[in-house]
Amino acid sequence: MTMSQNRRCIILFARSPRAEEEAKRIRRGHRLFAHLRQRIADAAAAVEGAELVEITSEPAAGTGRWLPQRGDSFDVRLRNAFEDVRALGYSEVIAIPIDVPGIEARDLAEAFELLASHDHVIGPSPDGGVYLIGMRRNPAALFDGVHWNSSSVFSEMIANDGAAAVLRMLHDVDAATDLEAALAEAVDPRTRSILFSLLAGSTGVDPAALSPPASREGEPRNGRAPPSGT
Repeated sequence: MTMSQNRRCIILFARSPRAEEEAKRIRRGHRLFAHLRQRIADAAAAVEGAELVEITSEPAAGTGRWLPQRGDSFDVRLRNAFEDVRALGYSEVIAIPIDVPGIEARDLAEAFELLASHDHVIGPSPDGGVYLIGMRRNPAALFDGVHWNSSSVFSEMIANDGAAAVLRMLHDVDAATDLEAALAEAVDPRTRSILFSLLAGSTGVDPAALSPPASREGEPRNGRAPPSGT
């Protein structure tokens, strides 16, 4: 694979939409994750000087640049993802998953802006995890001692780098119980429509009995998460 001419890379670190559906046990959830995969590609294309690299075991048809996940654990696979794209010549790297319906191109752009003055950028989730990790250096400084897939991921990263920049808080979708909170944050009409449909199906409620909330396009962004103590 050729070296990149750009210095900015957005890693989409994810399973296939079908695998996400199975892992999260969301009936017909592949519709959401396939849609979010495309939204991320569109958002990445809107960020000046950035290229998207999908790190996955099953690339989508028509996927551009992608690399296979390498390693026997989540920690190793994520570390390798950062190292592999740095080997391609990228110096500013952010990684995001496929399951954050509220993420926008502006979040990606802000992360790169903050990397100009910070070694690390973190996007926290309300459950104590993170939805975005950005860095300019080796991941070891931020990842050492982190208990992945736990409620302490964000706080442990902050303990590793108290000067890390912190983005707004956003929900990820780990299970059907997260769909309602994700719907409240999502702005994109198609994303909201899919979330609404999945939410109605997962709760057994007739969609006609639910009223989709109004668009949040004009509302202000969430406040930044505190840099410590979470």
